[in-house]
Amino acid sequence: MLVIAVSSFWIQQIRLIGPFSPIHVLSILVLVTVPLAVWYAHTIRWLRITAP
Repeated sequence: MLVIAVSSFWIQQIRLIGPFSPIHVLSILVLVTVPLAVWYAHTIRWLRITAP
């Protein structure tokens, strides 16, 4: 998922706002939310393991 999001920055055929398209907004969203989701899942799992 992250690899596809990064590779989408080289797509230049659809230009709506200067050199950018809606796919670039989605790619930024993926690049932000995937690491957050992994961190959140890891934190919740760690809290469940260490909770008394």
